[in-house]
Amino acid sequence: MGGMVSEDKREAPEAPQIPGGGILRWARWLLPAAALTWLGFFIVLPFLETRNAVHTWTVSEATIEHLGGPEEAAARLGRYLRMPRCLTGKRADALLLLGLCGKPGVPGLVRALGDEEKWVRVEAVAILAAMRPGGVAALARALADGNPQARLLAAVTLGEIGPEAKSAIPALEAALGDRDEAVRFAAAEALKKIGQREASK
Repeated sequence: MGGMVSEDKREAPEAPQIPGGGILRWARWLLPAAALTWLGFFIVLPFLETRNAVHTWTVSEATIEHLGGPEEAAARLGRYLRMPRCLTGKRADALLLLGLCGKPGVPGLVRALGDEEKWVRVEAVAILAAMRPGGVAALARALADGNPQARLLAAVTLGEIGPEAKSAIPALEAALGDRDEAVRFAAAEALKKIGQREASK
C-alpha cells in the first residue's frame, strides 16, 4: 500500500496550450500601439505642422510651398479649419491661404460658407468672389449645398458679382425652387441684378 499514490496527491493535468497564445498576448499591446503611432504620424504631426505654418508664416505662396504645394496645402488647411476652435487660431489666415491655393482650395472655401461663425462665412464669400471665374463656378455649386446658410450666401454673392456671374444663371434658376424661402428670394434677386446690369451695359 505504501507505493500507491493517493488521489489527493495526484498532479492535476496541465491545461491545453492554445496555439498562438503568445502572439495573441502581444497583439493586445501591439495593435493599440500601432493605432496610436498611426494617429500621431498621419494626423497629429501634420496638424501641428500646419498650425505652426498658419501661426508663424506669412500669407504667401512660400507658405503654400512649405505645406507641400497647392493640392497638399489645400487638403491640410481644410482639415485644419475642421478642427475644434480651441485647437486652432488665425483662421482668417488659413482661409486666405486656401484662396492662394487656387482651384484646390475652392472645396475648403465652399465648406466654410456653412461655418457656424459669421466672420468665417463672410471671409470665405469674399475670397470666392475674388477667385474668378473659378469662384463663380464654386458659388454656383454651393447653391446645392446641404447648408441653407451656404446656399443663401452663395446666391447673394453671385448677385453682387453681376454680369461676370452669368455662368451661374442655370444654378440660380434651379435655386428658385429651393426649400428655403430666403434662398429662393436671394436667387430671384441675383437673377434680377445680373439681368439689370447686363441690360445697362
